[in-house]
Amino acid sequence: MCQVGLGFAYVLAAVASPMIAELGLTRAEYGQGNGPQLALQALAAPLAGWLCVRAGARPVLLVSIAIQVAAICGMARVAGFGEYLFWMGVLGLGLAGTGDVTVGAVAARWVERGRGLALGIVYSGANLGGAAFAWIASTLEGHFDWRAMLWLAAGLGALGMFPFALFAVRDPRLGEVSGEAPSPSPAARPASPDVPLGAALRTRSFWLIAAALFAMFFCFVGLQRHFVLMLERAGLPGPQAVALYSAAIAIGLFTKALSGALADRMSPVRAAAATQLVTGLAALSAFAVEGNAGLAWLFVLCFGLGTAARDVVFPLVLTHAFGVRSLAPIYGVQMLLLLPAGVLGPTFAGAVFDRSGSYGSALLVFAALMLLSALGLLFARPEGRSAA
Repeated sequence: MCQVGLGFAYVLAAVASPMIAELGLTRAEYGQGNGPQLALQALAAPLAGWLCVRAGARPVLLVSIAIQVAAICGMARVAGFGEYLFWMGVLGLGLAGTGDVTVGAVAARWVERGRGLALGIVYSGANLGGAAFAWIASTLEGHFDWRAMLWLAAGLGALGMFPFALFAVRDPRLGEVSGEAPSPSPAARPASPDVPLGAALRTRSFWLIAAALFAMFFCFVGLQRHFVLMLERAGLPGPQAVALYSAAIAIGLFTKALSGALADRMSPVRAAAATQLVTGLAALSAFAVEGNAGLAWLFVLCFGLGTAARDVVFPLVLTHAFGVRSLAPIYGVQMLLLLPAGVLGPTFAGAVFDRSGSYGSALLVFAALMLLSALGLLFARPEGRSAA
């Protein structure tokens, strides 16, 4: 429930067309909004991981939710490009505290056996919020303008998230979590003894995983921010494009739990590589949609499967390589990649469209990066065990 606020990033894509038209933005300028959002989100992620260890997750979540709600309320009053960039930055600051680093660290501490399934369930909150907000936008389109829909999203988000952050979240006390269960699954038992951040930075696996995460953010954010616009470019009416966008996010509700359960029974490295390949297939199917709108459901399915599984498999592959206690600081540092990748992906896609009138070349680049990063992930290994 605390991750529902990550759906605020999805609702902005759902109201992209009327926002662009009213504010007079180009699609490249619209994509540039990811710059301040992801800059603050990426820079604040290591701080969120550190505060989660020092102060506990509850205060980090409460403050972050308040910032998110304030950002969406500010976005509903935006009057120009400068204000749009400012409130996107504020939103990014709030998203950092309810993101994968904070929530994933709490879940990993509570659950030892079946950790992949637990992370999948916890991370599905982002898809719950995104699907709900996008569905509301598609349902109310024509009855309310995009500003009113943002006000509604802010109110519903606050009512849903604050009580859970205040009353349901806490860290386990000393001795409260039992010892490791006998014969745990591959994902439940960290394949590596804990490796400190400084030592992890000197390993091959850190940089292979970081490169794959960069490619994923570059492709995922590029597709997500232009999702509705790409479907409209293919000839689908706006409400249908937003409804398909909502469906893609909703698929992630089930994908995260399913991918977590599967990752508990297979190598986290292979699970992460498969996730990259499915996301690459989403880019290829989006390329095909430009010539055949009937393939939109293939794009929706691959996008929902690949991008949602990322939230689950990357924390698992990091614990596989560096141990569970190192997850928060190492993942926090790797989340810095949100800044360059998340800015470049949608800006690149928007610039390609502005120049050529098509997203085709950008989508082929996305697919190639996903394939190369999947191959690289296969060489990640348990670094702590190797050092020992």
